[in-house]
Amino acid sequence: MPFRALRDGVVVPPASVSQGEPVACPTCGGTMYVRGGDQRARHFYHQSAEAEDACSRRRSGESETHAEAVAIAVATLQDEFGSQAAGVGAEVQFDVSDTRTIPDVRRADALLEFDESNPYFGRGIIIEVQHKHHSKDVEATTHDYLAAGYSVAWIQAAEFDDASLDAALLNDRFEDPDQDGYSVRDHSAREFELRPSARLEWEQPRVSCAYADQFDGHAWAKFPAYAHPQEYEYQVCRGCGLRKQYDEELTRYVYDREGVLAPETPVSVLEDAVVPYVDLKRDFPMSFEEWMETRAPSGGATPFEIAVAVNDSVEPCRGPHRIHEWEDPEVIEEDYNGVPSVTLRACKHCPVHYLTQFWKGGQTELSLMFGTRPPDWWNFGGLRANPRKCMSRYHGRKDDFCPDCGLAFGQLASGE
Repeated sequence: MPFRALRDGVVVPPASVSQGEPVACPTCGGTMYVRGGDQRARHFYHQSAEAEDACSRRRSGESETHAEAVAIAVATLQDEFGSQAAGVGAEVQFDVSDTRTIPDVRRADALLEFDESNPYFGRGIIIEVQHKHHSKDVEATTHDYLAAGYSVAWIQAAEFDDASLDAALLNDRFEDPDQDGYSVRDHSAREFELRPSARLEWEQPRVSCAYADQFDGHAWAKFPAYAHPQEYEYQVCRGCGLRKQYDEELTRYVYDREGVLAPETPVSVLEDAVVPYVDLKRDFPMSFEEWMETRAPSGGATPFEIAVAVNDSVEPCRGPHRIHEWEDPEVIEEDYNGVPSVTLRACKHCPVHYLTQFWKGGQTELSLMFGTRPPDWWNFGGLRANPRKCMSRYHGRKDDFCPDCGLAFGQLASGE
């Protein structure tokens, strides 16, 4: 009995075809119709017995077992969730090129898509039928489905009976943590990535590092997960570029000098995200390219990694690169040479503002980030901390400046 047909070149299971609707046989190209129901699995048949016999000899028994299970899976999804479904189908292809797995396209055996996102299952439910000759990379495939917002259950072909898939069995797949069912509510795609730490070195490698040679230790700085496409978090030495990551399973640090953890992100992404310091010998502001030269590592880490790890203007944001990207600076104060000494920048994507004070050779003396633009009457040049967060005991006085945040008490009393 065939369980797969073509409608306008698209694979359809019996559950998706109406009684009396002609479809094409994918094996011989002949016309087929659907039949079956309560006591026998819904299936296709050819117009004549001779055509059916001839075609059946060309089909492999194993592929028909898999096709039958897929057809039953589609019917089960239709029966259980059809009232919420925008569509249900077999062998549905969709793009997964944005993930780090090798395939750019996945083909789901049976897929039901909800008309509205489901709080438990997400965009939809996928049933993958496991068969000895139809094996898939379970971890990588599950990763891609969860990353795309779909829940997935893996079921052996032998678990299907002649007419249906027990709905309780499908439910158990998702509710029993020991079974192969993964909902988007309870699982993340990150659980199914190959752990990069498995490819790292257990012992700290000996590398040439000026910091380590001079201070008996590397100059570690944290590379945050929000700036990494795969959300890896680790530390990088700004002197030699060595990376280290804490492995929760090994309960120890492991080391990377080969770039396993390195994000494949062009440094140009940071052009509006980093705030370069003022160079009093040059025009303000220093160009992005010149600023990057000051952050070039002497070893393995990329300029992007070093810049993110050491610059406090790179913080999480809802913008397209998940970090703040700053507008051109508003000059608040200048020194006697006309060089900006205090600047205020607004994020392009959210209300956050970034205040920077410079001193002496242009090095950053102080930087403060505010959830929204601070009041214009604040003494920006005198601030030492965010007054909204300052808990100093001196804030009750009226005629002086707070030694902790730098705000005049009279301003604080009258302005807030």
